[in-house]
Amino acid sequence: MSMTMAWRRHFFGGNQSSVRYIRYVVAYIVRLRSFKILVTIIGIFVLYSFIQHLRFSSLSWDFEDDDSLGHVRNSGLKHDKWIVVTTIHHPTDHVKALNLLQGWKLIVVGDRKTPSNWDLKGAIYLSPAAQKKLGYKVHPLLPYDTYTRKTIGYLYAIEHGAQYIYETDDDNVPVIGPDAFQLSVGYTEALIVSTSNLTYNHHKHFGQSTTWPRGYALEYISLPDSRDYILCETHVPSIQQSVNDGDPDLDAIFRLTRIHGKAEINLKFDVGAPPVILPKGTFSPLNSQNTLFTAKAFWAMILPTTVTDRETDIYRSYWAERLLWLLGDHVGYFPPFSYHKRNLHSFLMDAKDEMSLYQNTGHLLRFLRGWSCDAIFFFDCASKLAHDMVRYGFWLKRDAELVDAWITDLATIGYAPPAMKVRDMCNDDKKKTVIFYPDEQNTTFPHSSDLLLTPDLTNHAAIKELLVSRCQFAHEIHYDHILNTAAKHETVLLVVGIRDTDVVPLIEAVHRPHFPHILYCSGKNLNPKFFHAWKLSYVVTNQEETTATACMLVAMAMHHHIDGYLYISDHTWIGHGLTTLPMKFPNLMWNTGEVDIYKPQMEASCQQKSIDCMGISKNLIQQFISEVASLPGETKFKSELRQCLVKMASDPQFVTKAKLLWLTDYTFYLPARMYSTLASVNRLFSSSRIKQKYDFLAPMLVECLELTTEYLKYADVKDLESSSPPHYLLPFNYRDVLQGKETEYKSYFCRYFKELIHV
Repeated sequence: MSMTMAWRRHFFGGNQSSVRYIRYVVAYIVRLRSFKILVTIIGIFVLYSFIQHLRFSSLSWDFEDDDSLGHVRNSGLKHDKWIVVTTIHHPTDHVKALNLLQGWKLIVVGDRKTPSNWDLKGAIYLSPAAQKKLGYKVHPLLPYDTYTRKTIGYLYAIEHGAQYIYETDDDNVPVIGPDAFQLSVGYTEALIVSTSNLTYNHHKHFGQSTTWPRGYALEYISLPDSRDYILCETHVPSIQQSVNDGDPDLDAIFRLTRIHGKAEINLKFDVGAPPVILPKGTFSPLNSQNTLFTAKAFWAMILPTTVTDRETDIYRSYWAERLLWLLGDHVGYFPPFSYHKRNLHSFLMDAKDEMSLYQNTGHLLRFLRGWSCDAIFFFDCASKLAHDMVRYGFWLKRDAELVDAWITDLATIGYAPPAMKVRDMCNDDKKKTVIFYPDEQNTTFPHSSDLLLTPDLTNHAAIKELLVSRCQFAHEIHYDHILNTAAKHETVLLVVGIRDTDVVPLIEAVHRPHFPHILYCSGKNLNPKFFHAWKLSYVVTNQEETTATACMLVAMAMHHHIDGYLYISDHTWIGHGLTTLPMKFPNLMWNTGEVDIYKPQMEASCQQKSIDCMGISKNLIQQFISEVASLPGETKFKSELRQCLVKMASDPQFVTKAKLLWLTDYTFYLPARMYSTLASVNRLFSSSRIKQKYDFLAPMLVECLELTTEYLKYADVKDLESSSPPHYLLPFNYRDVLQGKETEYKSYFCRYFKELIHV
């Protein structure tokens, strides 16, 4: 055996005993009888002893003196809402903004490059030495110079009372903040995408249909995504992610191929779009930049370390999404709540760091969909999936060991694993069919420094063709001008009750330039192909008739991220009053003002079905009064509701008439905050199909309960010469325009677009 081999074997833990080895070396030196070689060997032994001292002494390899840390844990600190970030910089403006969010506690996890004097009043800073002193099992498995060290921050937050953890970066600017997520527990009404596809591109749901999130399987980018949804009561998703405006989370392939020159990306998503939940069997990536975890999903926060920083959160998300199915749980995606200004990156280096995702994501998702677990306890399945991902080459063994250490830490600090259960996504049988198309946003292309809108993503071309056929060739130019200059109500959802689809394109032409968010609503199913062809959002209330209250309740149940909801029927034109539409007070209810239903012109419209009217007796109102007591809810609310019904029954016209004629075809606006009030009042009419036709009374009762209602003025086309212009026209006969009849309606329709370009 050579001397070199003997040395190597001893230094790396060879099998020879130290005594035998020393004897061998001494004998070897004696045989050499060379002073120079003897000195060399002695020097090697001295160096070896010094290295051994460094390896096994009590010196700390952290970057602060442990003795100066005091008590890292704070037994008196309990907080339910936490924000966790890492940083290598002094407190940035973005981090300071996070620290100022009311009700949230910021924890910053340091690294080797983080300034040793990092400090921000009110925030908790965990230095590398403090992280070690916490004694978590994961600590030795977490490398430095990577944001996977946030894992320590997660455990610290959980140990100190967290019920919600908001995960973000130090270059994210909160615009609304994490309170915009659904922080309630239990059930909520939500949109669930109706698809059996393996993947779902949630960017398309929020109005960026040509982009895709980092970590999306490249082989599925060109496949169409579903625009069909189910609206039902379901569990609040335990993991929720919001897309980012500005420079969102895109992969390097997109950045290398879609950016013009060196321009910064500054994209917007549809801020008014409703949240969407994925069904079992479908995946979409989740990042670590803008994501909320509820306590039910804290187990899912562990970040693997043997993949790159551009890959770790994506691998984690797919691992977690598959495990969520075992719990009957799912992920939800939300509109933008923050603005991302990305730190400087090399796109080519990003592409190198994302290479594993490009090559393996599709294979990983197919593996995950077919994976199963027969264990009884959830943590056993979480560990099994981690080890199976190692077995199939997606992770290395160290990641599975990290997951096991993470599970041990969770158990040690008292986190109880969720119970596995099989349950339907919908908690009731009142599912409603929804088609949803967002307000498409401009996007980036390599050939232009401007952000552009892809024409085939909108219905603008079809509308211009319609206007030319019904009016004049110049209307195509008029419409282009109006699209760019018209006053827009971006924080209002226009809900349009329709009986058929024939007049919908005309309603679109009038209202789309002003209302980016429109939802068409009917009681019974209409042809879905029509709405897909025109790229329109549509919902079915599953009632015999199309009613204002039913449409408003369904629209509000979708939880669009807007200020309020404005309802009109397909007999209504609101274009004329857009400049005077009273949206300056979005927290107030606006209702149709006093209606003289017995005016000959109105009575004739009722008889001709130009507008919808209904007779109602005093006895029926008395019946509703008697049923108030049996409604669920607080005594105070029921008492006030009863008083409003009594007031309604005391109408003096009941003295001379057995039934009063009521206009059911009215326009009204409700702020989003009134959803629960309208839903509570409507329980009076929703208990049977017979009563549902009287639900037009619900907004009137809300008006009575609110006390601060303002009023909308309406008029017929013939009354437009009035000195006080109305907020909307009723009735407006779109079918005259459709059929080309030369009536005042067609004349006004065509004149409107010419006049609007001068407003």
